[in-house]
Parts: sequence; C-alpha cells; structure tokens
Amino acid sequence: MIELPPIEPEPEKPGAAPAGKRVGPDTLWKKSAVRKSSRGALLTMATLLFCGIAGVALGVVLLLGAGKKPYLITLPIETYGDNFPAVAAAAADGAWLYDVFEEGGRENAMDLGREAVKLRQKLAAIREGTVLAKEVGTLKRRLETDRPLLIHVVCHAEVRDGKVYLVPGNATAEVSGWVPLDDLLAALADCRAKDKCLLLDVGRPATRTFLGPYADETTAPLHEHLQKLADAGTLACPVIVSCGKGEFSHVMAATGVSAFAFYAAEGLRGAADGVLPGARDKNVSVRELHAFLKLRVGRWVKQNRDAAQSPTLYARDGSDFKLVYGERTPPPATAEEEDVKPLDAPDPWKFGPAATTTVLAVAEYPGRSILNVPVPVPPPAAPGSPPA
Repeated sequence: MIELPPIEPEPEKPGAAPAGKRVGPDTLWKKSAVRKSSRGALLTMATLLFCGIAGVALGVVLLLGAGKKPYLITLPIETYGDNFPAVAAAAADGAWLYDVFEEGGRENAMDLGREAVKLRQKLAAIREGTVLAKEVGTLKRRLETDRPLLIHVVCHAEVRDGKVYLVPGNATAEVSGWVPLDDLLAALADCRAKDKCLLLDVGRPATRTFLGPYADETTAPLHEHLQKLADAGTLACPVIVSCGKGEFSHVMAATGVSAFAFYAAEGLRGAADGVLPGARDKNVSVRELHAFLKLRVGRWVKQNRDAAQSPTLYARDGSDFKLVYGERTPPPATAEEEDVKPLDAPDPWKFGPAATTTVLAVAEYPGRSILNVPVPVPPPAAPGSPPA
C-alpha cells in the first residue's frame, strides 16, 4: 500500500480568526476594547499608588510637626508645721492645673513636698527624667525628650544670706532643712526633656492670726536672682513668676484657687492662643501664656483687690516653644464671670480733702469675689451747727 504524506493545514492569514470562531466587527471591537481598558487600569493603579505615598509622607510630616502633648508635674505645699503658716489654696491650685491635662500626662506630687528628703529625691527624679513616680525611688517610665515639660511649684520661699530657698512642709528655722531654688533649676537644666517651663508661685502672703502679713523679704531677691541668670544666659528654662517685686499672689474667693493658677489653666486650655500679635494657630507658646497671665491676672487683681499683681517671665533672649498643641477645650464661662467690674467711681464730695479718715467695709457680690470698699468718715461738725 502506498502511504500518502500528511496534508499540512493552510497558514492562517493575518487578522484571521482561529478555527471554529466567527470573525466579525463585534469580535474585533472587543479585542481593541480589552487592550485599551488594560492600559487605563494600569494608569489608575499608578495614580492611586502615587497619591497613597504622598498622603503617607504628608501625614508623617504633620505628625512630626505637631509635637507631643505636654507633661505636667505640679508640686504644691500647703500645710506647714508651727514655724510657718499654711499657703492658702496651694493644694487647690495643683488640682486645678491637674484637671487641664490628660491621663498619662500629669502628676500631682503634693505628698512629696511635705518632707525635705522626699522633695530632694523628687528633684533628683526630675533631673533623671523620671515621670509618674508616685513613690520616691519607684521608676515608672522615662520622659520623652521631645515632650514639653511643665513644672508648677507653689510654696513658701525664704531668703538667707542673699540665697533663695524653697521651704518644705516639715521645715524649721534651720536652713539645712530648706531646699535651694538653684537645686530645682539645676534639676531642670539636666532633665532629658528639651523644652521645659517653670510656673513658680512663692508670693502668697505669710500671715499670722491677729498679726497680719509679714513683711515681704522674698520677691525682690528672687527677681534679682532670676534676672541675673537670664542676663548671663545660664537660666535652665523659662520661668514665669506669679507676681512682681513687692507684690502678693492673690486668691479668688469664688473659685478657691489663686488668680495665677486660674488663668494659667484657662491659658493652657487655649484661651492664650493668639493673645500676641499674629493669627491663632491652635497652639499656646510660653510667651503667649505669659502675656495672657499678665493681662488677665493683673486686671482681675486690680478690679477685685485694688492691688497690683504682674506675672513676670524670665528667659533667655528669643527662647520660646509650644506648650500646648492642637485644638483645646474652650474655657468655661466662669473665666469671664470672675472678671467683675470695679465699683462705680465715688462722688467727689465724699472723698474731698475733709474726708481724711477712712475705714474699710466689706461688700460681697453674690457668687463673686470680695471687694474692699473704702467708706469715708465725715469730718466732725462745727460747734453749734445742726446735726447732719
């Protein structure tokens, strides 16, 4: 039998459809559409990937620029032994500022100021950057270097041989039981936190029952010492003192806290944002807080105590940083309610040259602070004149 060679299939023509498939305009349109849609999908994926990378980069930049929330250590010393009177509303001041900060960003070290030994150990913990140390010697965690640190101290201060001391709760008349202010400043200088600020309130009047306030021998040396350090450029961090030379730190009767602590809390809640020239940026800096305190504390004390109190900032030239970042809770309505208006100007005839003797009467507004109102005493009537 003769074998014939296999029949080879005819080569397909260019553009021809595979065997068994019908070639038509519909098939060619679908092929073209598939190729175009593939290119569009790749372009869309590339665009989304680029936008995602850009969004992540922008988020990182904003996160790094926003900074971390500040950390508060309040150290109020209110009760003393027989050698020193109590510091009015010191504990309330610490609790008032404590409520401004969130959990994990605050510490009330009131118990650590009652003894000189514990106070010195607390300063050592600040020097090491240890926070949340409820018990002295117990290390909870380390403070982040990029987290602002705010230290609030309210207590008595004494001056001996030109040196300023902080007075612990169990202090006696012996200087050995006092803690030098320079020890606190040195602890802040060595602290690992980059940005630190000290709120120092040592201007409460020291009074004794039936004896009145003692002479102020502390504020002048305190301000002179801080000014000297600031001029020399050796001040560890910005220090905001509650009052100026020869002034006292006054307490609000309606709130039970000092005017300094009350408005410091309001400023840290966001009320100090924009107090200096410039737009509000949802941040509160050290200098903004000081300007706010100087304005509001000075006004309240003038209107309600007829006295002067000017919080003072000591810092190296140009030094400033953000204490509070981001949106904050608006101040409560009591911040404005406390700013009561002074009494109307008295009639001139009541305070003429003849009214040389005055007494003090106390007038109290409902829910407001107490004002000392001068009441003139009329001069004695001339002999023979009819009674007034």
